[in-house]
Amino acid sequence: MTEPMTGLVAGEKVKVGYLDQYTLDVEVTAICPSNEFIGRIEAVFEKGLAQMITGGQLYRALIGLRMIFKNEDIVRRRY
Repeated sequence: MTEPMTGLVAGEKVKVGYLDQYTLDVEVTAICPSNEFIGRIEAVFEKGLAQMITGGQLYRALIGLRMIFKNEDIVRRRY
C-alpha cells in the first residue's frame, strides 16, 4: 500500500480504488480533518481495464454520488 495522499484541495481530480475491483474518477469537493475527503464520482472503471463503464446498475448507482473516501484509497492524482 502507498502512503496516503496529502495536500488535497477542493476541485482536484483523483483516482480512487473501490471494492478491490473498480477504480473511480473522483472530484474532491471537501476536505475532512481525519485523512478523508468528500468527493463526487465522475467515472467508473474496472480495475486493470482502461475502458470506462458507461451503463448498468453499478454505473447508475455511483455516477454523481458524493461519498466520503479515505486518502489512503487514492491510486493517483489525475491531471
